[in-house]
Amino acid sequence: MSALIAVYRAQFALSLSNWFAYRVGMLFWFLVRIVEPLIYISVWGAIAQSNSGTVGNFTPGDLAAYYIALMIANQMTFLGLIGLWGYRVRTGALSSYLLRPVSLLHRDLANLLANKAITAVFIVPAIFIMALLFQPTLILSAVNIIGFLFALVMAFLVRFLLESIVGMAAFWITRMDAAEQLYAVILFFFSGRIAPLVLLPDWMQTVANGLPFRWILSFPVEVMLGRLSSQAMLTGFIVQGLWLVFLLVSLPFIWQACLKRYTGVDG
Repeated sequence: MSALIAVYRAQFALSLSNWFAYRVGMLFWFLVRIVEPLIYISVWGAIAQSNSGTVGNFTPGDLAAYYIALMIANQMTFLGLIGLWGYRVRTGALSSYLLRPVSLLHRDLANLLANKAITAVFIVPAIFIMALLFQPTLILSAVNIIGFLFALVMAFLVRFLLESIVGMAAFWITRMDAAEQLYAVILFFFSGRIAPLVLLPDWMQTVANGLPFRWILSFPVEVMLGRLSSQAMLTGFIVQGLWLVFLLVSLPFIWQACLKRYTGVDG
């Protein structure tokens, strides 16, 4: 364990320096990603104003709070692993990683933790700016904040394992573009990004409850906004835990099948 911690520390420091080397590109990437919540807040706010001041049980202030919280959850859990796995397998770059003593998953995790440390620095001023522009209706409590942070960590881990497993489809699929786009579309509709799930048709809510995507984005947001009862919050944590265990158990079997399939050479 101490050796693994040392590896994480070294990889984290290396990844942090690499991210800072491309800070202009990283800043541009971040600015592009905050455009989405700005658009949604403006559009849904306008709809609410034209509909007696509410959409469902959301006021414009509620919608602003929702999409600001969603921005935080999405930024802190966004990974981009599916395309990365496709590149590694397609080019043969995976071969050199297989010769190293530490699992590639540990390297990816340390790299992403470094990315999230930098993302947290950028996201704080974005929150303040959006709060000044849209005046969200939000009453924070210690329970909601702690619950949100715990749900966010669980969501990050579930998304990391899920996207790693989906990315491993590259061992069977030559080009991962279609698979990556399909994943993005499903995530978009069933994670609460397009709209709060309670505003969607009942059948979509039912499907969302059975998929991991709600528990990756919508659930942490609902916890932060205090829109869940204590029982619903506990149930959500249990579901996140079940998904995490399921993915952890599935990963070794899938990885072994991938290794048997792999025939690439280092490019």
